[in-house]
Amino acid sequence: MKSLAKCEDSVKYLLPIVRAEIAKQLMLKYLMSETEAAKLLGVSQASISHYMNGERGGKEHDIVKKWRTEIEKFASKAADDLMAHHSLDDISAAYCELCRTVGIGKALPIGETEEKTKSFLTME
Repeated sequence: MKSLAKCEDSVKYLLPIVRAEIAKQLMLKYLMSETEAAKLLGVSQASISHYMNGERGGKEHDIVKKWRTEIEKFASKAADDLMAHHSLDDISAAYCELCRTVGIGKALPIGETEEKTKSFLTME
């Protein structure tokens, strides 16, 4: 079945995996609790528990498998930026670029978030 919007595919296939990876980074790299990671990501503690147990964000669509390295890099950078007090809005803009990179958002026009996205992706 065709999706109404490319973002629909992203939310279904990519976002759970990205959130799971960011949660893992926050908990393993920064030794956060599930509750602390949930607060930073704007999700429930139960969601973080599901991510950590592989109950969410565990099933990979073929396109996600192909781009696993980029997803892990994005998640690591996002976790670092959250710890540096960057907003979820900054990370969301970069997420749109990740979708375009992996081919989910190729039909989406590059809009006003392009500069924020480039800035996020090039920060070291």
